[in-house]
Amino acid sequence: MTRVSTVADLLHVRAERAPDARAFRFLGARDGDADDVSAAALHARASALAARLDVAPGDRVLILHPPGNGYIAAFFGCLLAGAVPVPAYPPRMNRNLERIQAIMADAGASVAVSTAAMAARLSPEPELAGLRWVAEDAPDTAGPFTPVRVAPETVAFLQYTSGSTGTPKGVMVTHANLLANLAAIIERFRLGPHSRGVIWLPPFHDMGLIGGILAPMAALFPCTLMAPTTFLVRPSAWLTAVSREQATVSGGPDFAWALATRRVSEAVRATLDLSAWDVAFTGAEPVRPATLAKFVETFAPCGFRPGSFLPCYGLAEGTLIVSGVADRKGATMARVSAEALARMQVEPGDTEIVSCGPAALDTELRITHPETGAVLGEGHVGEIQVRGPGVAAGYWGRPEATAEAFPDGWLRTGDLGFLARHELFVTGRQKDLVLLRGRNLYPQDLEVAAEAAHTDLRGNSSAAFGVEVDGEERLVLVLEVDARRVPEPTAITDAVIVAIAQAFDASVHAVVLLPAGGIPRTSSGKVRRAATRLAWLAGTLTASDEDGAS
Repeated sequence: MTRVSTVADLLHVRAERAPDARAFRFLGARDGDADDVSAAALHARASALAARLDVAPGDRVLILHPPGNGYIAAFFGCLLAGAVPVPAYPPRMNRNLERIQAIMADAGASVAVSTAAMAARLSPEPELAGLRWVAEDAPDTAGPFTPVRVAPETVAFLQYTSGSTGTPKGVMVTHANLLANLAAIIERFRLGPHSRGVIWLPPFHDMGLIGGILAPMAALFPCTLMAPTTFLVRPSAWLTAVSREQATVSGGPDFAWALATRRVSEAVRATLDLSAWDVAFTGAEPVRPATLAKFVETFAPCGFRPGSFLPCYGLAEGTLIVSGVADRKGATMARVSAEALARMQVEPGDTEIVSCGPAALDTELRITHPETGAVLGEGHVGEIQVRGPGVAAGYWGRPEATAEAFPDGWLRTGDLGFLARHELFVTGRQKDLVLLRGRNLYPQDLEVAAEAAHTDLRGNSSAAFGVEVDGEERLVLVLEVDARRVPEPTAITDAVIVAIAQAFDASVHAVVLLPAGGIPRTSSGKVRRAATRLAWLAGTLTASDEDGAS
């Protein structure tokens, strides 16, 4: 990545070195639909958009654009204009606008980039009033454009975490952060012009944007993209693309490997050639040994090699990668005692935990006591903390939250784990986050949406948590029913399931209805989510719907 000091330079270099070679191929939902774009064409589209944006350096610009080559042009167009892109998930059927409104307000964004069709659909919405819409696919009517130069220490983009809808937090990722993290990804994954990628991950989040778009741009290799919905509806499309493109690098969260194992038919498997797949990265949620073993068993006849698996760990506040398995070792395990882990100790036992490898390039890891902050040695479970050039600059406009999460240059991840032989093993989360298909959902958001689904439900009297079912995290909701009403369990349960599906595009595994006072609480009256979860697992709570919509 010579001659590169900002992320925008990646596009310049790619367009100069290989102007006409295919940079990206975007696959449509139907077989045979493909849109190829070269680096030179992307540069032209991004420059044309930058000329039409009419923004000042540092202005925040929402990107409400569907996945595709136009999305890439929109992102780089903002960078060329010196603006700060703010990726956001485009709402389907105009749902979930409150979250976009909250992000817009928090970031202070007054401009949005989209397609002409999506802008026409969203611009009348009152939640988005005040936005000036710029269509990336509009005719190019601007004249020549001179890119705006910014310093490496300036914010490249804001990555909004899947936080509380009322108080979203935008992670400030600088150009220097991004370039350092890209160098770490390229080193650990051994990427280069020889590589070929296939990525279905959402470009609105760090894994899809940095791993699927910026890493191929930086390492000068072509990448085939598809919309996440294409993969979710037809998982075979992912592996078929890997086979057809003879991809060397692709991956996703644990659920993706499990879904492909379950849903790719024997007839499709007979057509696959996965022998070129060198880097099969797995991260963003707990890496389960059983998932990896089943995938290998299912796809080894297609040429997939166990050593291709590259478990890794990362988070938005670390830009992306924090650690990853090195030297093509594949997945390695530690067998530990679950009872000892509960005591924050590491002892031999029967529970398998997958190594997420040593720290990435120029990155330091340490384990600290969750309460005292004391640094712990090997053999102890504690909070994972990270330091390095890829650690983000903090949260946009939130100095107190920044000081709490980034003390003394170290990032407090909120995740639990331990180090053994300098390799990181992640054991759980301090926070009450619910992790569904690679997305972190805050329980309070799920609880508010569920309580509002039906008038018979009590306010501030619910608990949302995740449980593992068949090797995948599922959502359970426990809610108290208003004692003044005669409940209709089926109607309430159905309303909750629909509300969660509409607000979060997520399914509910179980809905539990309890009388007033049935949820465990602290002495001050706060709901004890962890205690509620343990009671549900122990069978002391009675579920009204034991397999909601999953």
